[in-house]
Amino acid sequence: MWDEARRHHQPGRRQRNQVAGAVGVILTGWLIYGLGLWFSATLGGILMLAGALIGVWHWLRFRRHQRHSGLKSLP
Repeated sequence: MWDEARRHHQPGRRQRNQVAGAVGVILTGWLIYGLGLWFSATLGGILMLAGALIGVWHWLRFRRHQRHSGLKSLP
C-alpha cells in the first residue's frame, strides 16, 4: 500500500520538475540570445523554441492524464 500511495503522488512532482526544466531551457536561450552575436542569436532562438515545445508537450500530456483519471473516478 505504501508503494501505491507514493506512486500516486509522484506525477505531480515530476510534472513540476519538467515544467521547471522547460522554463530553465527558455531562460538559458533568452540569456544566450541577449549576447547579440550572430551564432548566439540562432542558438538562443533554438533553445527558446525547444523549451516552449517541451513545456507545451508536457502540459498537454498532463491535461490528458487529468481528463482520463477524472473519467475513471466517475461511477
